[in-house]
Amino acid sequence: MGKVRADKTLRTFPVTGLEHDAEGRAVLKVNGKVVYVVEVARGTATLSTGAEGPARVVANFDTPETLEAILEGRLHPVVAALQGRFVQIEGDRRFGLTSLLALRASAPVFAEGGA
Repeated sequence: MGKVRADKTLRTFPVTGLEHDAEGRAVLKVNGKVVYVVEVARGTATLSTGAEGPARVVANFDTPETLEAILEGRLHPVVAALQGRFVQIEGDRRFGLTSLLALRASAPVFAEGGA
């Protein structure tokens, strides 16, 4: 689906709901531009501003605010989908949704017990 360039790691978190040996990249875009990448390997994921390699799933969001709300734990990915905030999704949707749910669950607001 495309390649993106390596950049800054923002956080690492566990991913449940996938096979233990599941690997791949979920590329998160806004207006067709790569903003973040979630790279999953052996039950652990890393959120970064880029990573090289093919994407297992690409999700394009309507606005930067939508994507940030999911990352911060303020917006559930399923609610965003139901509201039409995903402009386009290509690839393995199960892998993408599982990665987004784990990403949301790893948000600092949940670690602080605020949500």
